[in-house]
Amino acid sequence: SSSSSSSVAAVPPPPAPTTVSVGEAIERAWLQNTDESFVSLVQTVRALPAQINVCHSGTSATALMVAAGRGRISEVKQLLAMGADKSVTDRSGRTAAQWAEAFGHKHMSSLLAK
Repeated sequence: SSSSSSSVAAVPPPPAPTTVSVGEAIERAWLQNTDESFVSLVQTVRALPAQINVCHSGTSATALMVAAGRGRISEVKQLLAMGADKSVTDRSGRTAAQWAEAFGHKHMSSLLAK
């Protein structure tokens, strides 16, 4: 059994650029717009709390923006509770509240405007 414990200790740490996984989760949630993809997005951000406001490399959208843009009120509330910044803007200068409005989810703008 000592050999198995030494092999466990020899496992290298995960690669450092974890922003890729947050970015991938953002992209997948936006494109797929499924419950599964949004659960995965929230779990990814929860596992990497320092990256809650990471912007997707292509669109500069954050997890909060895509959740707002898809009208995902449960995920928006969870992300806000985890500390997502409502004031972050994408490359077009739009906030998460403006994403919600742009995609027809005006009912969410009050939640995001507070």
